[in-house]
Amino acid sequence: SAFAWQDGYADDVIAYRRACADGHELVCVVNFGDAAVALPDGEVLLASGKLEGGALGRDQAAWVIVK
Repeated sequence: SAFAWQDGYADDVIAYRRACADGHELVCVVNFGDAAVALPDGEVLLASGKLEGGALGRDQAAWVIVK
């Protein structure tokens, strides 16, 4: 599976995407900053905390399947 860093996030966010065998992609976003971070459109498989309006809060991570 191909791995790629996901651009478009602040320096206090780590995000990457990985291709799935079914043609979708798995995106992992980890927010180390104070500001909430918007997640990509898709199905949230798992989040380490409560999402507020679809945004990832401080010190949280989420895994999202995108098409």
